[in-house]
Amino acid sequence: MEAMHPRASATDVTLLQWPEEDELRARLEAEGQPRLLLVHPTARPPTVWTTLEDWIRRPAEPTDLHARIATLRALSRRNAPLHLDDDDAIVRRGNAWVALPAVELAVLRPLLARQDRVVSRGLLLAAARDEPGDYTTQMLDSTIQRLRKRLQPLGVTLHAVRGCGYLLELKETAT
Repeated sequence: MEAMHPRASATDVTLLQWPEEDELRARLEAEGQPRLLLVHPTARPPTVWTTLEDWIRRPAEPTDLHARIATLRALSRRNAPLHLDDDDAIVRRGNAWVALPAVELAVLRPLLARQDRVVSRGLLLAAARDEPGDYTTQMLDSTIQRLRKRLQPLGVTLHAVRGCGYLLELKETAT
């Protein structure tokens, strides 16, 4: 079976001849791309892999191959990173997306840059004030509430850390 190298979306699974294409495997791993290793009949399978990688010995039964690809696609969607698309004013995670107004995008940027760490209210307020118009702390609170609701379907949670700020957490999403 020939190796295929699809690159259309984050949920495409790349099939690799292993160990022949180990260099490509390392590159795809660094990019967070899901991959299925087609292990040579006499080669030892890899001893380390992630939720975005699986292996099957060659030659593989088509039904087994398709089942492993489907599992990798599902895992890839559930664990996909969050991407901000400023040009289109949307946030993407896997195949899902949410449109955001400019001020919500402005507040989300520092949260995303410091994912899993607390971002001070002052920093978020400064980011929001970069947008036209006056902006108050009460407006920041309302913006955070709206962001919470909009980002929830993407598996994003915004936690308030009393007296400090907010923390953005990515949860595993449903398939």
